[in-house]
Amino acid sequence: MAATLLDGNKIANEIRAEVAAEVRTLSAAGVRPGLAVILVGNNPASEIYVRGKVKSSDRRTARTCAGTKPPRGD
Repeated sequence: MAATLLDGNKIANEIRAEVAAEVRTLSAAGVRPGLAVILVGNNPASEIYVRGKVKSSDRRTARTCAGTKPPRGD
């Protein structure tokens, strides 16, 4: 079986374009989609990941809400 080479950047751009079109359609109908994130603890990798998602959502005019919560000390 031959391997199939995928162009991840191309696929990601196609998905982003689809999401942006859906956001525009919803916004025109008076619905503003959003992204809500709650980070628990202090994981730098998670913080970077969430920061990227918030930035990406902002570019598509979707509202975002990100918050942090310290880990429980059980």
